[in-house]
Amino acid sequence: MAPTPTPSTEAEADTAMTHAAKLTTPTMFRWKPDWNAALQFFEGAATTYRRLKRFDKAMGAHERAAVAQEAAGSVWHAGKALEAAATCAKELKRIEQCVDLYRCAFRKYAEAGRPDAAAEALARAAVAVDDANDPKGAAALYLEAIEHQEGEGRGAMTGDKTRAAVACYCRAGAPADAIPLLLRLASNLDAAGASGAVSKAYLGAVVCALAAGDARGADATLGDVSGVPAFSNTSERLAAEALLDAYRAGDASEVQHVVKSNTCFVNLDACIARLAKKLPLPETDVSAMSRALGGGISAPPQPLATVEDDDDLL
Repeated sequence: MAPTPTPSTEAEADTAMTHAAKLTTPTMFRWKPDWNAALQFFEGAATTYRRLKRFDKAMGAHERAAVAQEAAGSVWHAGKALEAAATCAKELKRIEQCVDLYRCAFRKYAEAGRPDAAAEALARAAVAVDDANDPKGAAALYLEAIEHQEGEGRGAMTGDKTRAAVACYCRAGAPADAIPLLLRLASNLDAAGASGAVSKAYLGAVVCALAAGDARGADATLGDVSGVPAFSNTSERLAAEALLDAYRAGDASEVQHVVKSNTCFVNLDACIARLAKKLPLPETDVSAMSRALGGGISAPPQPLATVEDDDDLL
C-alpha cells in the first residue's frame, strides 16, 4: 500500500478522519475493517492537527490511531499513540486526562512485555503532574513506576525516578516521605554494584530525617546502615555521625558548621543539599532533638546565622 499523503490543512485533516472512520466500518463490499489503511489517515490527520496546534483534534486522532494499532496487532505502537495523545492533553492543560492517557499507554507497554517503557510512561505522567504544581501527586506516580520495574526485576533502572520522587517530596515540604525512597534507592544501587552512590543515598536519608525533626529516626537509620560495606568506611558515614553529634549536643551553630565545612553535603542530590544547608530548620526544636538523642543542653542555644538558599553552591 502506497503511503497516504499528509493533509496540509485542517479541512483536509478533517476529511482524512472521516475517511479513516469509514475504513473501520464493515460494508457490503468490505466485510471487515481495514485497520492498516485507516491508521495512515488517523496518523496523518494527527500530524497536521499538531502542526496547526489544534491539540484537541490531535488528541482524538491519536486515540483513534491507538485503537487502530491495537486492532492491527501492535499494542506497542498503540502505547506510543496513547502517549502522543497524552502530550496533547498536557498542552490543553487537561492534567487528569493526560494522566489517564499515560496510564493507558502504561498498560499497553506492560501488555507488550516492555516494563521499562511502561514505567517511563508513568514517569512522564508524573512530570505533567509536577508541572501542574502537585509534587506529592507526582511522587506517587513515580513510586508506581518504581514498583512496576522492581516487580519485573528491573530495580537497577529505577534510580532517576527515585531521585525525582525524592525531589518532589522535598519541594512539597515532606522530607520524611523521602526517607524510605532513599533507603530503597540505596538498596537498588548496592544490588547493582554502584557503591559510590549508595553512601550519598544513606547520608541523604539522615539529612531528611533531621529536616523532619526526627532525631531518633535519623539515629536509627544511621545505626541500621552503618554496617553496609558500601557505606561503613566512607566520608558520608563520618559526615552523618558528625551531624548527629552536633544535634546531640544541642548546638545549632555546630550543626551549621558541620554542613558548611563538609563537602559531602554539597555533593548530595540538589534537593537534599538545599535541605542540608538549611539545617536546623526553623520549625524543628533542636533542644528536643538533643534530648531525644540522649544529649543535654548546658547553655542556651546561640542565635542562628541567616542561611541563604544559594543554589550557586550546588
